[in-house]
Amino acid sequence: MEINIPFSTDTISSDQRSEDIKYRAILSRGSLFYGLFDSNDKISHHGNISIDEIPKSSFLKKNTHSFIAATIAFNNNIFNFIPQNNVNNIDPFSCLFFSQSIFDKKKYEVLNSKNIRHELTLSFAVPKIIIKSINHHVSNCNYLHYQSAFIDSIENKKSMQTIAISIVSGIMNIALIQNGTLVLSNNYKVRNESDFYYYIALLFTQYELLKGQIHFILDGDFSEVKLDRIRFKNYFGNFPEMKNTTTYSHETNTHLLPLIHLNRCASLEAN
Repeated sequence: MEINIPFSTDTISSDQRSEDIKYRAILSRGSLFYGLFDSNDKISHHGNISIDEIPKSSFLKKNTHSFIAATIAFNNNIFNFIPQNNVNNIDPFSCLFFSQSIFDKKKYEVLNSKNIRHELTLSFAVPKIIIKSINHHVSNCNYLHYQSAFIDSIENKKSMQTIAISIVSGIMNIALIQNGTLVLSNNYKVRNESDFYYYIALLFTQYELLKGQIHFILDGDFSEVKLDRIRFKNYFGNFPEMKNTTTYSHETNTHLLPLIHLNRCASLEAN
C-alpha cells in the first residue's frame, strides 16, 4: 500500500498501513529529517526535506496524516532543564524568556518533555505558527526537544568524564557528564571548523577539564566542520569515538542515529 510522507509529495510502498507505523522527525535549522519505524522499532524509510522547498500554501492546507505514534523534535536553542522535583515550583515560561531574551511571548508555545535517565524536565519554546502548521499535517503529534533524546542516548560509565557531541544540520549539541551526572548540555550553530573547536575548548576552560582525560562520543554530520581525527587528538588528547558519522558529505544516513535516539526517547516517554 502507498503511504504519503508529511510535508512532501513523496509516497512510499509498504506492507504496513500508516496507522501501524511510527513517524519520527527532527526539525533543525531549516531541514526536516524524518524516519518511519515499524512495530519492532526498525527504521523502514528515512529522508529529509528542506523547509524552503515546501510550498507555503501547503502549510495552510489541512492534509492530515495518521500514524500509530508521531513525534517531532525541535533542535533550537530556546530551552532550559528543570529538575523534576522542582517542576511545580518554577514557571518555565518566565525562565525561558528571561534566559533567551525573547520578549514577544504571544508568538511562542512553551512545551515540556521529560528526560528519563537524568530525571529532568526540559522546557522549550516553539513559534505557535510552526505548531499550527504541523498539526495541519500530522494528527496527534507529540513534541520533544532533541536535547532530551540526545542526552538520553549517552552511555557513560560513572568512573569516566564524557563529552558527547551530536551535529544535526549544523546545530551542535554538546553535553558533559561526570560520574554519571549530567553537568551541562547546550547547543550552538556551527558553520566551520573554528566554531566546532571553540565550543569544545570553552567547555574545557569553564570546567577545568584536563587534556587526555575525556572520553568523546560523536554522532551526526560533521562535514561542515571538516572533522580531522588526528587534529582532534592533538587538541584534546584522545581520539573521539565516532558513531555513524561522516566528515565528507551531507548524506541523509548520517542522521539515522539521531532519529534512532529520538525514537527510543519518544517510546520511553510514551510509557
